[in-house]
Amino acid sequence: MENLSVYVDDFVTDLKFKNSSAKTIRTYSLALKYFFDLNVPLNSENLKEFLLNYSASTRNTYLTAFRSFANYLIEEKNIDCEWIKKVKFAKKPKKVTEGLTVEQVHDMINSTHNIKYKAILYLFVNTGLRNEELCNVKIKDVKLDRKYLIVHGKGNKEDVVNFKSEVADLLERYLYTRPHLTDDDYLFINRDGNQYDTTHIRRLVKRLGKNIGLDIHPHQLRHTFAQALANDGADIEEIKGTLRHRSVATTMIYVGENRERRRKTYERSPF
Repeated sequence: MENLSVYVDDFVTDLKFKNSSAKTIRTYSLALKYFFDLNVPLNSENLKEFLLNYSASTRNTYLTAFRSFANYLIEEKNIDCEWIKKVKFAKKPKKVTEGLTVEQVHDMINSTHNIKYKAILYLFVNTGLRNEELCNVKIKDVKLDRKYLIVHGKGNKEDVVNFKSEVADLLERYLYTRPHLTDDDYLFINRDGNQYDTTHIRRLVKRLGKNIGLDIHPHQLRHTFAQALANDGADIEEIKGTLRHRSVATTMIYVGENRERRRKTYERSPF
């Protein structure tokens, strides 16, 4: 088999001619160098074995380099390297989004004096509501005396979501600032009296996160709720039900591992 390493310098020159970035040129050059330093032929078996030495992310970057090299060999040197294009990229494992610590949550809530903002943050971390769900909650959906609210899902499906006494007290204080309420009014509205949308909530959470030096999005607060339950011993099926997931696989993205002990799920959240 022809020694393809002799074409690496020409390939790099071609990358420069095509105005590839310095980072791309360096990365591609290193990938090829690391392989050809092994002094083995470039074939499917050797390439796959070489790639297995790296993480999924690096593996895919290096494979991209080899695919680019293959395109160069095919187009410029008339060398058949189509087989390289058939080597599959590695599947990256789904990352578990890190939730906030209890201290970070409290610092974030205490960073604002706005009672509405506090209520929004408390509701997120105490119930695991999705951004859209929180935006769509109406006054009639909130049952302060029984400490739960109704969430309206797809296909007019309704779910009961519990919250703690601290949240009920905070919501009661917030609602006291809103006179002339009707059942069909949305729970959280802007200064013009219009329903908060998900973009507004996302910007609000991001701004409050900056108060404590963190870049935070609403869904991270849902992860915070889930991971707090998992860390205190709730098992995966309980957390799945609390988050209203259809699949355990989805819940695993939130908590990372199965918890074996079964207790009453909801009361385990420290918020």
